[in-house]
Amino acid sequence: MPYKRYKPLSLELSKEVIADLDGTSEVALQCRVTSAAVSQWKKNGLPGPQIRFLRERFKNHPVMKNESICVGLYSIIGCFNKVLAIGYEVGDSKKGMGD
Repeated sequence: MPYKRYKPLSLELSKEVIADLDGTSEVALQCRVTSAAVSQWKKNGLPGPQIRFLRERFKNHPVMKNESICVGLYSIIGCFNKVLAIGYEVGDSKKGMGD
């Protein structure tokens, strides 16, 4: 299975999330990256891994309850669950071979 790269969050929503989470410096601190990296996210969109991290870290924050963020995360989680299911099926087929 080839590596799947997830689309970043839209520019408008990325800027909104960063602003609502107290700005570039605070998001950089929380994500343990430089402020320059967060500034790039404002221009290119928040990457999938950072969206998931911020969503979990600030799950009770109003901006994280935005439907657009949730939809993107559920599609990522759905893809991840498919990978787990495939791995589980492979593990099951090998289960009885050496027992």
